[in-house]
Amino acid sequence: MNVILFLFSYCKFIPYQFLFKLSSVCKGRNIFKSKKLKFSKLHVLLNIGDFIQYWIYMDGAYEVSFVRYFFDKYKKSKGVFIDVGANLGTYSLNLVPCFEKIYAIEASSSNASFIKTVLFQNQVKNVEVYQKAILDEDNKILTLTLSDFTCGCNSLYDKPTGKEEQVQTITLDTIWKQNNRLNVRFLKIDIEGAEWGCVQGGKEMISCCHPDVWCEFNSESAHQAGYSLVDLYNYFIDRGYKAYTLKPITRFWRGCGCSMKPFDFEKISTDNFFGNILFIYS
Repeated sequence: MNVILFLFSYCKFIPYQFLFKLSSVCKGRNIFKSKKLKFSKLHVLLNIGDFIQYWIYMDGAYEVSFVRYFFDKYKKSKGVFIDVGANLGTYSLNLVPCFEKIYAIEASSSNASFIKTVLFQNQVKNVEVYQKAILDEDNKILTLTLSDFTCGCNSLYDKPTGKEEQVQTITLDTIWKQNNRLNVRFLKIDIEGAEWGCVQGGKEMISCCHPDVWCEFNSESAHQAGYSLVDLYNYFIDRGYKAYTLKPITRFWRGCGCSMKPFDFEKISTDNFFGNILFIYS
């Protein structure tokens, strides 16, 4: 098993069906592996029995093609990045060299602790972790349902599964004001249905800074949270943003770059839409 894992993690041309089969073999098992993140070169210790940690081990980043795109885009930025729904920090930790300051917002205490441990062990000074849930109101206490599938699917809107924790809310505008209204260059939002609440609580920052926004759109999560993906999409369009989609250049090389194309609005109206949209102010 160790030899297979090692070979699969270093050969970027192994077909995805084999990688997914191996992930199912690892699922639920405690298999600890050290890894150097692909772009920042930070050292992390991973339990690859978890789906997201498995892919970080394989590729040096979860959603590695997207992370590569943003690393290349912002490597000379030196602005501010707010990572809403940081999870295990695949974006925050890999984009450390790109920004003067990163705010990693993560509701799960275990995920936030993972990021803090990596920061401490690698002596990273430009990332600050908020262990809170982003919404449209400060200081509410809500229940976060912890996913049985992977640490990346925790949600404020899923039905309880027996695993849950209490979490305090904070708005995006509050974090922005607490940190001297810094010029936010990039905003990532991936919070399993709370995206609408996030933008409602971040109107002032978004209107002032006009950051690039990389936002997850999930029809099932939106339905659970009680809002329309069309409303979320139009929130940005009505404020002068244009929408784009990112597609890996090739399916055969993990970690390849992405091409950016205008997003087809008609896709939003489908009942099962799931994907990320990049909004750029123009």
